[in-house]
Amino acid sequence: MKKIKVLEFADCINKDDFIDTIIQFSNSEKFQVDVCVRTLNSNIAEPVFSPRTSVFLIPGLNKSRIFFSSWKLFQLLRRLEIDILHAHHFDQIIIGWLATRLHKKTKLVIGRHYSDSLYRMPNDLRKSIYFFLEKLANRAAWRIVVPSIQIRNILIQQAVPEKKIQVIYYGFNLQKYKALNSEEVLKLRSEFGLDGKIVLGCFARLHEEKGHRYLLDAVCKISRTVKNLRVLFIGEGPERSAIQDLIIKYDLNDIVTLAGWRMDAIKIMQSVDIVVQPTLQEAFSQVMCEAMYLGKPLIISRVSGVEDIVINNFNGIVVEKESVTGLVDGINGLINSSSLREKLGKNAKETIIKKLPLHRVIDEYEKLFSESIL
Repeated sequence: MKKIKVLEFADCINKDDFIDTIIQFSNSEKFQVDVCVRTLNSNIAEPVFSPRTSVFLIPGLNKSRIFFSSWKLFQLLRRLEIDILHAHHFDQIIIGWLATRLHKKTKLVIGRHYSDSLYRMPNDLRKSIYFFLEKLANRAAWRIVVPSIQIRNILIQQAVPEKKIQVIYYGFNLQKYKALNSEEVLKLRSEFGLDGKIVLGCFARLHEEKGHRYLLDAVCKISRTVKNLRVLFIGEGPERSAIQDLIIKYDLNDIVTLAGWRMDAIKIMQSVDIVVQPTLQEAFSQVMCEAMYLGKPLIISRVSGVEDIVINNFNGIVVEKESVTGLVDGINGLINSSSLREKLGKNAKETIIKKLPLHRVIDEYEKLFSESIL
């Protein structure tokens, strides 16, 4: 039987993300899954591909190179005789759309990993252009894979046929999350000067849409009464200077640490007491799932993907977006109740094991890919 040839197309891939699980665990007897990226640099975790996976580079992350990248991708699709191009994120979707218009034998499967971010764009002209391009790509796509019910509903409101949309949650290889022993935890906490402290961890790129400023507002209020509070921001991005200005303004230099990108982010997550994600926009938060599987009490904004997984006060705490009061109440509640922290962490881990088994996610992708050639 001829293998179905799938090309996963993304800016970059790291060994801890959901794209990597598709590449690693798809049935190699039925599918040839290869990779095309626009950069080989990963600031999170370097990918580890098997010998059977070919990796192709179309360099250049600048939007001015979209037409060049589309032409190069078209040549690759034609040369490899790719059956399915699985394009992830907006720029890659547009590049993939253009490439598959040139090579019509390849079916386009869109991985839509953003929820309402286009609606949040401040520039109306730019927003209109993005919506127009998205509409063209959606119309040409054979399937659109989304990770949450909320994103499915957004697309239906945009008049995308419901039969074209498929909800598949992100899959995680839970075997890679090796539990730290107490000595390793103490070593990491000592590195950041966290001994004897209540530690909040926020794991996200420093970007406006991740809501760090609301967490800083909350921390400013909480620190007046909780004297042993510490906060770690793990991530990097364009908001660093603005966040630093707020830290200085609120006199939080001794409380908040900007740690930048860390290749050991998963280990650091195991070393904090509470994970707080005040994000304003997500598709399906990977940090949410990782924190829950690691048994960490989680506070997260009501964004896409959350209501698919998190039950408020059962396996996490859900707060409204931009709600400083909600963050203050949630954090204080967890600080003051070790039993609540324990309950949420225990239920969170059980939820991930039950709802996101890797084999189920891979089965759904394999079925999707197989249907493309019927």
